[in-house]
Amino acid sequence: MQEDGVNLQENYNYIGDRKKSGRLSALNVFLSIVIIALLVALIVFTTTITSIKVRGESMMPNVVDGDRLVLLKRGYSLEYGDIVVFHREQDEDAAVKRVIGKGGDVISFDLAQLKWVRNGEYVDEGAYFAGEYSESYFTSMLFELQGKGITIPDGHIFVLGDNRNMPGSYVSKDSHMYGPLSEEDVLGKVIHIIK
Repeated sequence: MQEDGVNLQENYNYIGDRKKSGRLSALNVFLSIVIIALLVALIVFTTTITSIKVRGESMMPNVVDGDRLVLLKRGYSLEYGDIVVFHREQDEDAAVKRVIGKGGDVISFDLAQLKWVRNGEYVDEGAYFAGEYSESYFTSMLFELQGKGITIPDGHIFVLGDNRNMPGSYVSKDSHMYGPLSEEDVLGKVIHIIK
């Protein structure tokens, strides 16, 4: 069809092609955003967040064998009561324990009250430890902890397992045996427990 020398059919096709091109362009932008978001999430997950499966009973009943822990590997600060995963030279596997003391703190154990002492005050462990200590716990304890205590060096933490009254001779392998742990050995802070 022609009108004043202009082919109207071509104009309609041109308008249709522009609409189609606009839809494809919007789809390309959307797909680009989705791909970029997935790449950013992948980078963040692999460099900042990870997860591990728990093996062992030293943190029961709060963390049990088979639980999966989600760890923040960067950008965290450690507070009393935080759960951390770290690598110990003495063991092949990573260990999971709770932070009881930080750099500069003086930590000791009051044998009469059977309580941990931090900077002259009893540590409130009611939320994660309620039990009795086995005899083997004290035979494996550092001698200095039963007296004046030890001062935790800067850049170190004092960690304990929650399950300190395990049956038999097994004792949680933690700072009560080995002393303060370097923060450089910490693999991450637990931010979520998947049961």
